[in-house]
Amino acid sequence: MRTITAMLAILLLAGLAGAQTLPLTDLGTGHFSGGMGIYASGDTLALVYNNKPDNDPSTTGMIVFRKSTDGGATWNSVNVAPSQNCLTQPTLHYSASEIIITYASGFDRLIARSLDGGVNWQTWQDDPALNTGRTFENSPFTERRDSQLKTADLLLPYPEYAQAAYCQPDDPEELQVPQIFTDNDRSVNDTQLYYQGTDEISGVVRANSDIWIRQAGGGINNGWPTFHAPVIIFGEVHSASGAYPEDQIFLGGLIENAPDLEIFGSPRHTAQTVGPAYYDPDRIMLVDVNGTGYTAYMGMLTEPETVQIPVYASYPPAGTADPLYYNSFTVRDTVWSFYSMGSCANSTNFVHSKLWIKGNFYSRQTWAAADTIYLVGSITLANTPVGQAPTDNQTDFVNLISEKSILLKYGYCNPVDSLRRHPFCGSDPGVLPIYANLFALGKSPNNDPRKDGVFTFEYQHPHPSVPAYNYNGTLYDNIDLHRYRYPQEPGFPWATTSPGNPQNLKIDLPWYNPLWPERTPYLERGTIKVWGSIFQNRRGFLHRPYYDVEWPSNGVWDPPQDLCGGSSSPAQVQHVDPVLGIELINVNYPGATGSGVGYKKQHAHDPRHNLSDLQMEADIDVQSMLKLGLALCRQTATGSERYHLRPQLRRTRSKDLTRLGDHALYSVNDLLLFAAGDEVSDWSASTESEGLIRGMELAPDGSALICQYRYEDQQLRLKVSKLAATTGSLVWERDYQACSQLNDIAILPNGQQLLAKYEDNGYLWLWLLTDAPGEQLVRVWETDPYTPDQIDLAGSRLVLKAINDETADIFLWLRVHGNGENQPGTVFHARSTITVPVSDPVVPPVPEARLSAWPNPASGQMNIKLELSSPMPHQVEIYNLRGQRIRTLSSAVSNASGEYEYLWNGLDQSGKSVGAGVFFLRASADGVTLSTKRICRVR
Repeated sequence: MRTITAMLAILLLAGLAGAQTLPLTDLGTGHFSGGMGIYASGDTLALVYNNKPDNDPSTTGMIVFRKSTDGGATWNSVNVAPSQNCLTQPTLHYSASEIIITYASGFDRLIARSLDGGVNWQTWQDDPALNTGRTFENSPFTERRDSQLKTADLLLPYPEYAQAAYCQPDDPEELQVPQIFTDNDRSVNDTQLYYQGTDEISGVVRANSDIWIRQAGGGINNGWPTFHAPVIIFGEVHSASGAYPEDQIFLGGLIENAPDLEIFGSPRHTAQTVGPAYYDPDRIMLVDVNGTGYTAYMGMLTEPETVQIPVYASYPPAGTADPLYYNSFTVRDTVWSFYSMGSCANSTNFVHSKLWIKGNFYSRQTWAAADTIYLVGSITLANTPVGQAPTDNQTDFVNLISEKSILLKYGYCNPVDSLRRHPFCGSDPGVLPIYANLFALGKSPNNDPRKDGVFTFEYQHPHPSVPAYNYNGTLYDNIDLHRYRYPQEPGFPWATTSPGNPQNLKIDLPWYNPLWPERTPYLERGTIKVWGSIFQNRRGFLHRPYYDVEWPSNGVWDPPQDLCGGSSSPAQVQHVDPVLGIELINVNYPGATGSGVGYKKQHAHDPRHNLSDLQMEADIDVQSMLKLGLALCRQTATGSERYHLRPQLRRTRSKDLTRLGDHALYSVNDLLLFAAGDEVSDWSASTESEGLIRGMELAPDGSALICQYRYEDQQLRLKVSKLAATTGSLVWERDYQACSQLNDIAILPNGQQLLAKYEDNGYLWLWLLTDAPGEQLVRVWETDPYTPDQIDLAGSRLVLKAINDETADIFLWLRVHGNGENQPGTVFHARSTITVPVSDPVVPPVPEARLSAWPNPASGQMNIKLELSSPMPHQVEIYNLRGQRIRTLSSAVSNASGEYEYLWNGLDQSGKSVGAGVFFLRASADGVTLSTKRICRVR
């Protein structure tokens, strides 16, 4: 690839007589979407902007439509609709039969339409169907294609005008991951859950529902919860404690009635498989990660086996006593085997079954499962000491993603040594560490709240049971099942006094306790600390009381309905088996404190995580993990139908679209989509990492011209590239130094390619771009419609519209200087004739060359060095910003390898000292430009 550097425009101007004045018309001041807000065809011109005169979202603006039918000589203006509490940049779709303006007011996505050429307008107040949902985007877009409405919207996690508040402190382009996300902020019992005094949350909170708060104990805020970062919810805040002090609770701000954040999909399509490549609900994969490697064991549940156990009036039975009746039930066992070892460094791994996981992780790893994930041990990071924040660890990141729920495992028998273990129990004040983002994505297909994904703990309410016991030389097993009727019935509840249960003690059964039987099961299990985000469809319980008042048991324990069950004996109450003399008691785990069941929780926001960390490789369609980015949709009788989603998880800096017939280009930042009808191809391979796309055009032959910006060595660079039809592959590219983003490209109806490039001296240069290396000057206009110290050129926009092969419309939006990036600007228009050669000039191949200068800037002499691939006759010249040659350098010091050194003393060709300013060096040979460089002279 050969790059032509710096200002070829200036260099090729040598000999041009002078610039023409471009007559600019002021069309209004406000917020403007650039090319998406403009229509230009023949003598009919139209544009739309939001006339809000400041960057305060809370003030009201007006959506203004302006139209000209005489090529811009005169303009009519219509105030279409007000816009409140946002900084929308409206977009325009124009046809002879219908004009559509799409804009935002607050977080409502609104449409205004005119059927009479823009004279009269219908808004959502006339037709509620014109309110098409909610959006955080500044510039939503709607068009009508083949009698069908289609949209091109950005699905954003945060308001576009306030993105800076949601970015990483050390990276202004990366958006933070919310610390807490719930699709429905209610329990699996479909009851309200409250944030209260013990909740102090440092990261962003998102909910696709209402949330509930109350003033209830603990914390730092007089019993109220404390949110240090923004809280963004689809619904509203409800208080169980009356009026609440919003500014005291929501320190990071509160956004109610926001767009929802669509919960994620699974990365199963882009991950490497660990275990068999098909789903089996009877399979368990136990994975132990050690740095960048893992060891996997596979557990298989055996086929169900029907068992009959006699129930006796007194057990052990005396002699040959007859049973009262038989309990009949099915049992299953788990058979474990070693499965595999493998590498998991910087990988996404998927298990088509239940996943039990623990370990110490090195590198970026994602582990996902088609079924429930159980944590059977701590999740730690190789480069973070346990108990410390991972802030300085930029190496290790863990995501755990379940398509159902994530549970803290109460206990299991280790498949290696068959020992019974309680992997997630600990003493206070220590913590059980989880350094990971947790995603419980389960969604019930029939709206059963108990089947929604949650992060919770296994076995909600432990009850003691009688272990196998050697009595008088005989080993007795399944003792409780020999004593109590199963299943329970109101006439035979476990809570009633019976010969085998005189103290009315709840007992356990094997299908409720994974380590049944347990003589002393654990109530309080310690404190977990999560460093990372928790995403769940509903909020799971991590701590419960002894007795669940939401579902009182009335003496019959029904765990499928009542996850807490009935009352358990507190730790201070003991029960001694009346026959065997075994003590049965519920206890806290040694060293754990409290009077309930489950875990105390500490939850720390991990500021290292950003949304890009959660994008799985090759997630480029609607199966992508994050439903964020550029969404293409069609409106149907039943609502909006998305037919393509291109994930975009960084801060939004630019969005554009253009259409030629049935073909269209859509862009966001450096990502590019090509659409032929509804068939969408991703052309981002040619544009990604090359800078923000600020201009694009489709040629009649199906090729595309793309204009991008990037900063390189603290200098703004402009890249223009041509992409091949059908494939989007790179045909050629040109690279220039730029002083602003006031540049654009256009393609004439005859296929000729134009570049409009604005210089900071107030001149607009128009160049013909050819497929062969080189450019040809077409026109120079003098504009200068502004006071330079009042205009932010870096944030201004230029739009070039080719009307025909000899006429172009130029639109400038010049943004005023001010605090922040949401300043308004003034829209200008001009129409001008252009003179373009019929055939492309023949440009000879350009030898490789490098031109350097130092010191730069210079106040005295400047050293200039030209390096050529071989010695050859050449010229080194100096031009001012008007394109006038002021000096040809001579008397070079050279060597045989093709290096030439010059000195410039700041004098022009007549020996006079030039003023301070910016100049350009041009090296040429045989009239062909070899290299150019911008230089600066100071006094």
